[in-house]
Amino acid sequence: MNNDLKDFLESHDKVPASLCADTLKLIQISLNPKSLLVKFFALNLFGAMATLSICPQYGFGPFAFSAGVMNVIMSYGPVVCGIFCASIFFLGGHALSYAFLSSPERKWVGRNGYVMLIPYVSFLFMLGMGLKTIAPGHIHHDVFSFYGSWLLTAFAVSALFLKIISLQKKGLPF
Repeated sequence: MNNDLKDFLESHDKVPASLCADTLKLIQISLNPKSLLVKFFALNLFGAMATLSICPQYGFGPFAFSAGVMNVIMSYGPVVCGIFCASIFFLGGHALSYAFLSSPERKWVGRNGYVMLIPYVSFLFMLGMGLKTIAPGHIHHDVFSFYGSWLLTAFAVSALFLKIISLQKKGLPF
């Protein structure tokens, strides 16, 4: 044991500058994570809201083709509709957060479990979609299978995002 410490102290190997910079950034984030969390959740919210522009249910989407596309997807049933909607919803939010967060920020968000918090928060808002007072009109997919497939897909997409972050830590070019 003493030889290991002595070898370490006498070593002339330099720590790579990028490792020092990443470590410093992670320490700074850990000391004050508020701004990063606001940025992360805002990017996910913006990305998710942007994806709702293709959802004809809300009526504010600028895409004329979305009603036709959504009718085809909805014709396959509530499970396929839930999987498609959640995939688009979460891919949009996670793609924005991946694009605008630095590598140390993504690592910190992933390591501290905030990536997997997004499906829970979003699910509460998605449940509001089912209320007739918030989303007027008949919601044909207001069934358990839609909500279940939506939630499972939400976790799957978020887990995929978390996996991409972990692969990035290993040096893969994502």
